[in-house]
Amino acid sequence: MRRATSVRSVTRHGLLVGQTHDGRPVRSLTTAVFARLRAEILSCRLKPGEKLLIAGLARRFTVSLSAVREALSRLAAEGLVMSEDQRGFHVSPVSADQLRDLTRTRIDIEALALRRSIELGDSGWEREVREASERLMAAPLPRAGDAGPQFERWRALHHRFHLALVSACGSAWLLRLRETLYDQSERYRFLAYGVRPRDIAADPAAWGDVIVGRKETPTSYHLSVVIDDALQGVTHVVRGQDLFWSTSVHRVLQTLLDLPAPSYHHHRLILDADGKKLSKSTQATGLRELRAQGLTAADIRRLVNMAV
Repeated sequence: MRRATSVRSVTRHGLLVGQTHDGRPVRSLTTAVFARLRAEILSCRLKPGEKLLIAGLARRFTVSLSAVREALSRLAAEGLVMSEDQRGFHVSPVSADQLRDLTRTRIDIEALALRRSIELGDSGWEREVREASERLMAAPLPRAGDAGPQFERWRALHHRFHLALVSACGSAWLLRLRETLYDQSERYRFLAYGVRPRDIAADPAAWGDVIVGRKETPTSYHLSVVIDDALQGVTHVVRGQDLFWSTSVHRVLQTLLDLPAPSYHHHRLILDADGKKLSKSTQATGLRELRAQGLTAADIRRLVNMAV
């Protein structure tokens, strides 16, 4: 059995990564090279499709060819690197179709894990979610292409937060699938850095914590709405004032997932004689009936405070 090289030897050779992606210390030069290359691929310092020369990487890290080859093989097993006969290794490509497929699958898996965690999680789970959230919010966001210590620290906190959300789901297989999808999503998130920076205006105190609040259905609803709007290219959303704070949650999710933000308009609610909003869920009067009663389009727009 090959003896693992200590972390001290790793740092002497300039490999600055002291932890693997799940926060454990590296145990060998191969693991150190693997962790460093993994960080550079996920942060997009190594671009999609970029060729990875074994000899060049060995010189860069001052390690053996076998250490680099083994690290690249491990990355290939994760889908982050591709290997072709006679062509060597290169960073796996990205595409819009792949992102759509990845996002839809991740929604299915994470929503299921989150629902189970909300159902099964105890007070210890709630504390872990709150603590992970607070530590992530306090950490500065790394710049695009920064694969150094700041990136590793932020990514570890980001990973811890997302893992904390689903950690009480009670299924090792579900967590393993979620982890694979999460890692594959990392590159797309960092590729989007700097494309279109935007500010976000949201007041968490206004809508509370949708996770530890155990609002299982709304939690899945918020995530599904945000992803569906992005995949369908929705640019304008018109909704009632009763959903104003839900929009705040959606803006947070859009920023965290690097998705485009539609333009929002929140209109006044149309109320019945008892002061209750007209809603399909209560089989209230619809637009067709209002028009049949003689109201014009301009009348209805005035009812909801929209410009005529």
